[in-house]
Amino acid sequence: IQMAHLAGYTVIATSSEPNFDHCRSLGAEAVFDYKSPSVVEEIVAACKATGKECAGVFVAYFNDDSTIACSKIVSQLGGSNKVVGTVVPPHHPAAEAVAEGVKIATSKSLVLDQTQSPQTYS
Repeated sequence: IQMAHLAGYTVIATSSEPNFDHCRSLGAEAVFDYKSPSVVEEIVAACKATGKECAGVFVAYFNDDSTIACSKIVSQLGGSNKVVGTVVPPHHPAAEAVAEGVKIATSKSLVLDQTQSPQTYS
C-alpha cells in the first residue's frame, strides 16, 4: 500500500474490518472487507469511480479465492493491463478459474492464464 501510494497511484485495498483504518493510514483511498460476498463488485465500482485506468493488482495473500477474485476484478476493469501480481504461491489455481484475458504473475515469473498450464519464464 505504502509504495504504490508514494508512487502516486490511487490504492484500493481489502482487509478485515478491524484493519480498515490501518490500511487508510498507509495510503489506501478505499478499503473493502475481503469476506464480503460482493467484494468484487464493490471494488470494480470504486475503481471505475476514480476515472483512472487500473495499473494492476497485487495479491499479498495468495490463495485460490483471493487470486480468482483479483482475476475477476482486473477482467472487468478494461484497459490494457490485465495482470495480477503475487508472491510465490504454495500452489496455483486451476487455469480455468482465471478470468479470460488475465495473467497471474508471481515473483518467480510463473505465469498462469486460462488457456495454458503454468509456465516459468526467465
